[in-house]
Amino acid sequence: NHAYTLAIIYSPPAEPVPLDLFDRLYHYNRALLLVGDLNARHPDWHDVKTNPCGHRLAAWIAASDDLKVFNPSQPTSTRSRAIIDPIIAPSDLSSELATVDQTMCVTDHYPIHWSLSSIKLPNNVDRQVERVDWLVVN
Repeated sequence: NHAYTLAIIYSPPAEPVPLDLFDRLYHYNRALLLVGDLNARHPDWHDVKTNPCGHRLAAWIAASDDLKVFNPSQPTSTRSRAIIDPIIAPSDLSSELATVDQTMCVTDHYPIHWSLSSIKLPNNVDRQVERVDWLVVN
């Protein structure tokens, strides 16, 4: 009986992380699941390096009331040891970290699997995103 907002974001490596968009999404619904290729590296999500995007994103997460990064210490990029695809969600949403399937390489990112222990779907039906509309609405 709770509404969640799922935001799947791509942030290009040469651009700053869109924290203004993240702020709007978080203020719209604090039950925010923010995932995607953010090109943000930081030790808070077990990356071995950091970059300016990672510093800004880590500070934004720390300033939130309850957001947490659920990534394990496995790289999500197939081209480096980078963990650039964070899963950010309320800390009470799951007790498990995500897993990275490094046996499946279909893009330059590995698939990430995550179990949500506090969201129950009827009849244990798996949900998949069938289509993504990449139009950005401001």
